[in-house]
Amino acid sequence: MGSYGCPRGRPMPLMQSVVVGIDFSPASVSALAHAARLATAAGARLHAVHALGGAVAGDPGLPGRWEQFRRPVAGAAGVALEVLAGPGHSVLEDAIRRHGADLLVLGARGEGGAHVGLGTLASRCIRSLPVDVLVVRDDRAGTFRTVAAGIDFSEASRRALAWAEYIARRDAARLYAVHVVPALDGSRETQARLAAEFGPALDEFVAGTVPAEGIGVRREVFPYTGHRSGLIEFCAVVDADLLVIGTRGRGNLREALLGSTAEKALEHSTCAVLAVKPPTG
Repeated sequence: MGSYGCPRGRPMPLMQSVVVGIDFSPASVSALAHAARLATAAGARLHAVHALGGAVAGDPGLPGRWEQFRRPVAGAAGVALEVLAGPGHSVLEDAIRRHGADLLVLGARGEGGAHVGLGTLASRCIRSLPVDVLVVRDDRAGTFRTVAAGIDFSEASRRALAWAEYIARRDAARLYAVHVVPALDGSRETQARLAAEFGPALDEFVAGTVPAEGIGVRREVFPYTGHRSGLIEFCAVVDADLLVIGTRGRGNLREALLGSTAEKALEHSTCAVLAVKPPTG
């Protein structure tokens, strides 16, 4: 798999292989479109995978269904569909291992309504698989318009910002680097005080991550007074259609330690989410 490192001045880790999960839902049409776009831009191999669940034999009509499904998606011509028996998570984990994948792309299947949350499979993949995971919505298969990177000054959020800058630059999107601060109120006085307190560190962090020749990054210190997700609230304010966040690593049971900020973002997200792993080494 590609390096998780994010050297200063490098736009992102090199991608060599991308796996996309296909369940023939509208969201997986969007997943295939984004996966094909990213793989084509990086010169990476693209592998489409469909899990049969508990079924032993596949649907004989599946090849024709796949041909019809992928035909309108740019960059998906010639991509074969791997059809494997087993639960979705296990099938995807095996495909990632076999193909040495650097990125997994899935469609969101939220339980909190059609466009809230990411769904059980996507959340489990983010927690337990050793790759970055992009989860997209069924209402946006094209380029992103506004990208927000959550910054907590960790090395994982440095990778998140590098990924966000890469995508925003390719899509000609607006890019925000946002540091959320719990606050008692959102008054102008509070905003000014927090900006003075955290703004210089945010400026330094961005300057040490984004190449000098990169796109402009809007830096925001965002006071949040609620109890859900400040990052999701910020995305709503700026109309972001992609949130990029870092995870904290792994626990003893192969589950990623996401932290409360990332957990809330996954639960309440209404936009696409790219969850990136910390650097290795």
